[in-house]
Amino acid sequence: MTVLTAGEGLQQGTFGQVNFGLLAAGAVVAMIPCVILYVALLRYYVAGLASGSIKG
Repeated sequence: MTVLTAGEGLQQGTFGQVNFGLLAAGAVVAMIPCVILYVALLRYYVAGLASGSIKG
């Protein structure tokens, strides 16, 4: 079992041929958890930036 991003590098075929559709799909699947985490924590990022910009 390998990590998804490392497994993408192993998807080379004969003579270095790369299935770019499979590679792009794997990249999108790898990004999904990061995007969900960012959207879930976005309000805290904004609140931290806003509270840091107010003087006093």
